[in-house]
Amino acid sequence: MQKLPDLSLDNWLDSRNTIQSYAKLLSEIRRSLTPTARHWFHLSLHTWAKGLTTSPIPIYKSPQMNSFEILLDLVDHRLVIDSNIGTHLELRLDGQPVEKLYDNIKPFLKMTLSQVDVDIKSIAIDKYDYDETAIENYANVLSQLDLYYKEFAGKLRAGAGPVQLWPDHFDLALLWFSGRAVAGIDPTDDDHADEQMNFGFSTGDNSINEPYFYITAYPKPFNFTLLDLDLPAYWYSMDFTAIIFHYSDWIKLKNPKQFLIDFMLDIQEKTRSLMFGA
Repeated sequence: MQKLPDLSLDNWLDSRNTIQSYAKLLSEIRRSLTPTARHWFHLSLHTWAKGLTTSPIPIYKSPQMNSFEILLDLVDHRLVIDSNIGTHLELRLDGQPVEKLYDNIKPFLKMTLSQVDVDIKSIAIDKYDYDETAIENYANVLSQLDLYYKEFAGKLRAGAGPVQLWPDHFDLALLWFSGRAVAGIDPTDDDHADEQMNFGFSTGDNSINEPYFYITAYPKPFNFTLLDLDLPAYWYSMDFTAIIFHYSDWIKLKNPKQFLIDFMLDIQEKTRSLMFGA
């Protein structure tokens, strides 16, 4: 396995925020044109070999079931719009404000594919930057972690959702559902109706200002926080309860991939036992 790069957030915070604003733009376009899915899956993005994608979005101007897709190429630094009806657009990514990016693609979308309206002010940020090397490093890690999480999901007996990127928190994550409803919760409440675990990777946030892995469980099983953890993992219980281990510690391990997959499998099985009272 190739050496994993440093992703210290202090070194690329403004660049991270910039590509996050681009990801939010793609999410809002997908949201406005894609049928609603349970657990808000119509808001997420997915990985591809060079970055992030909306996955296919319906073209409502077409009488057939045609589609288009928007890709953030974080390796060659492009935004690409492709469709199965021959329309194509490429724009260079260089740290331009997300408002400008939207202005450049909105007429193309309206003319050839679909009418779309995004509240662009809600996703704009104050400071933009674009460190190509840092962003390429992130894209490299993102593509590897996507494969690791998919391998982990393939080892679960059932209940794993897709691996997806949530633009609001900018975390790559996978939900596992136990198959049981949470007692007393409205079954239409996508956030709270289903017993679940969340396995994810964040580039850092206001709670933990460096990249980290996390595992959460909802509702929190009795004795969940008494589970023994292998280093470098630890319990975090400030503004949320989660198992955490930092990316900077993880990349120093002898076999980071195997640790990640084995650790998640172990915690999932132990937590499942707590949920079911086994």
